[in-house]
Amino acid sequence: MKTVSIIFLSFLLLACGGSSNDDTSTSDELNNTAPNADAGSDQSIALGNTISLDASNSNDADGDTLTFSWSLTTQPTNSTSTLSNYDSATISFTPDIIGTYIFTLSVSDGSETATDTVQVSVVSVSPDTIETPAVTIGEGNTVVSNLFSQGSRVAATGEITDNDGVLWAVPADVNFSDISFPLASDLYNPYNSGNSFSTDSEAVSALSSSNIVEIDESGELITAYIFADNYFEMYINGIPTGKDPVPFTQFNSNIVQFRVDVPFQVAMLLVDWEENLGTGTELNGSSQYHPGDGGMVAVFKNEDGNIIGVTDGTWKAKATYIAPISDTSCLQNSNNERDSSLCSTEAPTELTNIMGLHWAQDANWFTESFDDSDWPLASTFTNDTVGVDNKPSYTNFTNIFDDTSADAQFIWSNNIVLDNEVLVRKTIGDTTNVSSSLCDVEMVDSATVLSCSGDSLVVESKGRVDESYYPMMVGIKEGGWNGQYPAAQPYTGNNAFILPLSPTLADEPTIQIKNAVGMAVNGIPIFFPQTPGATGGASCVLETGSEGCLRDAIEDGEMDNCGGHSGRGNDYHYHQLTNTNGCLIDIVESEFGANTPVGIMYDGYLIYPRVLDGSSQYDYTYQDALDGSVNSDLLYIYTDKISLTDSCGGYISSDGTPYYAATDDFPYITNCMIGEFDASSPVTTQGASSDTSTTSGAITNYYTETQTDGGLCHYLVFGGGQTTEFCE
Repeated sequence: MKTVSIIFLSFLLLACGGSSNDDTSTSDELNNTAPNADAGSDQSIALGNTISLDASNSNDADGDTLTFSWSLTTQPTNSTSTLSNYDSATISFTPDIIGTYIFTLSVSDGSETATDTVQVSVVSVSPDTIETPAVTIGEGNTVVSNLFSQGSRVAATGEITDNDGVLWAVPADVNFSDISFPLASDLYNPYNSGNSFSTDSEAVSALSSSNIVEIDESGELITAYIFADNYFEMYINGIPTGKDPVPFTQFNSNIVQFRVDVPFQVAMLLVDWEENLGTGTELNGSSQYHPGDGGMVAVFKNEDGNIIGVTDGTWKAKATYIAPISDTSCLQNSNNERDSSLCSTEAPTELTNIMGLHWAQDANWFTESFDDSDWPLASTFTNDTVGVDNKPSYTNFTNIFDDTSADAQFIWSNNIVLDNEVLVRKTIGDTTNVSSSLCDVEMVDSATVLSCSGDSLVVESKGRVDESYYPMMVGIKEGGWNGQYPAAQPYTGNNAFILPLSPTLADEPTIQIKNAVGMAVNGIPIFFPQTPGATGGASCVLETGSEGCLRDAIEDGEMDNCGGHSGRGNDYHYHQLTNTNGCLIDIVESEFGANTPVGIMYDGYLIYPRVLDGSSQYDYTYQDALDGSVNSDLLYIYTDKISLTDSCGGYISSDGTPYYAATDDFPYITNCMIGEFDASSPVTTQGASSDTSTTSGAITNYYTETQTDGGLCHYLVFGGGQTTEFCE
């Protein structure tokens, strides 16, 4: 990683006579060729492991003897680790906390010196001992040449032997040929054996009583709509209820009807099929060994046609077969997951040494009584990630899968590419009551409850995310940085968050654009998605006179991976709470469980990680600014994103309590307040001027350093190679 910080540009020009080359120093010995320094590739490792740095690829064209010197130039705040034996070509280093470490290598031939840097990201790792997988190498043997001869790809099954001589079924041990396991009915099946319907109502009308699987004779009739990439087997309360009639491709979708008492337990085997058995690979374009990807989405409706369950991040998911793997050291255990997120997803060039990782399925994992409390939560993925925009088996039924009142999400274990066999579970129809007591809300990071009595909950925080949780600002797209940094804020004392303990619904909703409207449970302010912008901007959707227009900062790429950025007061805040691994929702649910509140709006209503089962949309209606009226509070809505009869974004839980929910799409949390709140005294920021440095590329890293005078300096690293600095 060779970078030149733009904050030192003027110094470099002066010292180097107009040259900004940082790889070699100026030499008067014209016959000498400077050495080449190579610090190796950037790394990412789990905390508790040792970093190995290797400069042996450095060289000198003259054949001169080289000497080496390493230095630790950047490390996380509060890290006390130091280098030893720093004058060797290869050294090791053990980090003491998570964060970003940057090492500088100096290589000298006795006359000239060259430098290079390498960045190491140290990530969190659970202290739990990971279950050791069985390892297989190379391709397996075919047992069944093709389960479905009509398919566009060969759906073979086989077996492979691990190092201990144990046989493993690949890609999975399935019940496709077992006639006692019912076939799911069709939503869309392009083969002669199936039916391809244009609408869900046509598919439902084609069903008969013989298609209904009876689990409880007096139970309620439930209809499940399923799209799986590639194959699924569904159990309801442990009873086989439906399996995918097309194991591989082309892509199909299904409908399953069953009669059961509510609530009920869903368990599913999901398989991302493979063409090269035992390696998790398939033909894709020019790649013969491309790692495939999975994904499953499902919606459950009751007899009245109401949605009572969808796939989302509250499901449990456990991977049992991971491939292709070229280096087993990439596997880590995080939050009790078999986590392959650090493993390469590049297509291998050959399969001789490619490995598969296998775990035995938990006994009785599909039964109603099985305890899945220690299973990790499912990861969610967007439609774009799975790639369904050109598949009629999905697009014909977006009214089902993408219903705005309860949008189902694609789920899988944490690696949708490498995890090939996944078990998922969820209790459907088990309604969750919304707690009305703010005093019970769990706080994280620097958020501290000062008091919870009388009329108010009072919370103070330092207003920034500790770097041990996640690096703020990373993921802001090119051109999306506004020149601000995530500095600490004085959200204490009289400037603390004050939240009403007895929320009251408002007669009319409120839209406040310029100030915070809520607080996340880590003490970070929350803003609406609308933000003032220049007239004519790319996402300018409503002209507002002197303010220019209102636009969607999220669509404009101004948010980091977790939905936040820094405002004009160097104040880090959220416009969205993303369901991304390592972000706030993941942190809270990993520590406290699924559907734990992740924030509180200023009207006192809780924010949940997603829409809760059994909820309905809040039915407030309101007018927009089409009459041309403008006021100082910027009370507007997006006319092209929300109709005049749509709700604010609030919901009513099954017990009748209003609440808000984080979503992937507009309005992300909400675009107006459904309750009464005091808008006259928002928390204030410390204020700061904007950095006007010229940058290119998205923000790829953020870190801080404590100076000798105790001050904190902030650094942003951009994809174009620049590093900017702000010191408090």
